[in-house]
Amino acid sequence: MDYVDLFASDGKCELDAELETPLRWDGSALLAVKMSKDYRNRWTCYLNELKSDVFAMLRDNLKTYEPWDGELFNEDANVVIDKILSKINPDYPSLFFIDPQKHSDLPWKTIDKIANHVGYENRRPEMIINLMTTGMQRNLDKAPESISLALGMSEDAWRKIIETEYKSGKTYHEAFRDIYCAKLFQIYGINPVYLSVENKKESTVFYLIAISSRDLGNKILSSLTKCVEGYKKDRWSKELSDIEIQIDVAKMKKGGQRFISEY
Repeated sequence: MDYVDLFASDGKCELDAELETPLRWDGSALLAVKMSKDYRNRWTCYLNELKSDVFAMLRDNLKTYEPWDGELFNEDANVVIDKILSKINPDYPSLFFIDPQKHSDLPWKTIDKIANHVGYENRRPEMIINLMTTGMQRNLDKAPESISLALGMSEDAWRKIIETEYKSGKTYHEAFRDIYCAKLFQIYGINPVYLSVENKKESTVFYLIAISSRDLGNKILSSLTKCVEGYKKDRWSKELSDIEIQIDVAKMKKGGQRFISEY
């Protein structure tokens, strides 16, 4: 099993929000390395982060899990991908988690390279992709070339599609999602699974798009929505409420107030 995180950051997630002690938890890179140590077969992690200072923090955070099987890279994701693919045997399972900060960080040509790393019996890598549709919407007129780069299409081509879908009642973010999924379908011959990630106002911020060329992989990824909805129902509401209380208390203290009753 090969696991690739092209935008690993420092391996930690953090919620600051004016808290005296920011909430921190392990992110994708650290979780993957941690899980790999319990895997009964070989599980190799390839982790990449572009910013040198953040990369240094990632390296430090990973010391907890040494020794682990894999490599660290401090390069542009769209350049280092060739080096990483050369190390991966396409005949065996691989999972790429691709979570850029903005859509322009991830040109379609990189997705195309990964998807066409083909092995025995047409095995292709599994991918979970963060498609930042919010940024694409904001750049419809301001920077359409960045959208063309992310979709691997000319502006005329994608504008024609999104305007047609918009007239049929879909939002722009749904239209961008549909274009992306259709392009993945052309390669894999399987419809991707997607999950809308929303803010507190229930507006879509981005989509997680997952795809596999194998029946079992597709079955596992298809459970993604059910797992997330179950988490939101059982835990997220309570955790969100607890976080909001902590933030309120932090704001009170910052303003010189000490008790909730004073607030």
